[in-house]
Amino acid sequence: MKSLVLITASFAILGLSHARGEDKPSDGARERVELAKRIYKGRIVKGLELRFAPPQVELNNTSEDPLLNEVMAEELHKWSVRWMEAECDAAVDQAGRVVAAQTHLDRMMAVESGKMARKELADHPLLKEIDKFRKGFVDAGVEALREINPAAASRYRDVARYFRLEAEARLAREKAGR
Repeated sequence: MKSLVLITASFAILGLSHARGEDKPSDGARERVELAKRIYKGRIVKGLELRFAPPQVELNNTSEDPLLNEVMAEELHKWSVRWMEAECDAAVDQAGRVVAAQTHLDRMMAVESGKMARKELADHPLLKEIDKFRKGFVDAGVEALREINPAAASRYRDVARYFRLEAEARLAREKAGR
């Protein structure tokens, strides 16, 4: 009987030490968080650079905004999801996963409004430079796009709205522990 108790206790200790090891996020998960964050913000910087720089060639008379178009919405969504998933993998508990899902929702709400540059790049030197020369240029959101190109604004709005609704559903699942 004593040996059975010792064996059971040994397995319990091994199980606890194994569980504690899983509580620490892996280096790979933390690295994925940083990479996804850097790529997500880099996409916004590239869009701002294209919005701010004069076009080198005529672009077939297109008036698509480099930041507020379907392709950019898709790219930002893809990298925001990867960022969230990496944060969920790095989270040590459900509360951490809920925070990751909430932060993803916040990013998708910023994408939907078209105000993601200001939200994500508040201290970025490019943002400060653009603000010096063209105040309000960075903050031109979906409403400004609607005045320039109503069809493009409608497509962008629909895509971004879908991503926001998807993020809300993900947050609800994380809160429910599913």
